[in-house]
Amino acid sequence: MKSDSSKKIDEVISVGVKQYLKDSGYKKSGRCFSKEGDDFIFVIDFQSSQYNEPSNAKFTINVDVVFPYFHEKWTNTPLPKNLSKAAKLISRRIGHLMPEGSDYWWEVHPDSNAQEIGSEVQRALSNYALPFLQEIDSLNKALELVGSGTKPPYSMYNPDIITAIIHSYNGNIVLARSVLDELREKNKVKNFAKTIELISERLEC
Repeated sequence: MKSDSSKKIDEVISVGVKQYLKDSGYKKSGRCFSKEGDDFIFVIDFQSSQYNEPSNAKFTINVDVVFPYFHEKWTNTPLPKNLSKAAKLISRRIGHLMPEGSDYWWEVHPDSNAQEIGSEVQRALSNYALPFLQEIDSLNKALELVGSGTKPPYSMYNPDIITAIIHSYNGNIVLARSVLDELREKNKVKNFAKTIELISERLEC
């Protein structure tokens, strides 16, 4: 059974952002909203803090880009129905898209005004999250972000691995092999060498 504070998070989503995201083309599954593009699936995922209590809870929003081909090659598994569990090509906490550029969590209590908090969340989505996702309109744009060196990084995965997988997706096996060969040469981490070989096998290059 959900706690009162957890129910309040659900209420914030329901009264504050559900219709807004639906109008923006997103489908809801639990606390995760998704919208399919040509190559990507754009994901807005509401994440609760692991330290939440019945009388006090915090949540943030993960702004994600899922590339099904990348997930399949990285994990060697089909894309999960729960997209919050998928390997993300690009992932950003909403706070890092906001002017402060740091992690941001909303706090709720059982007696919090869900409509007021929901309106604040909707503004954050409208001003920062959705515009960010709208800019990622191609694989080249995704590669540009992944390779930008921005801190925190746009992806938790090695940018060369991502580049090789995208080349493979585009049918450029020679380029994918070249990227992986260069990565082998510069890699100094023994365990990561196994990852490179696994990806090479899955890409057949």
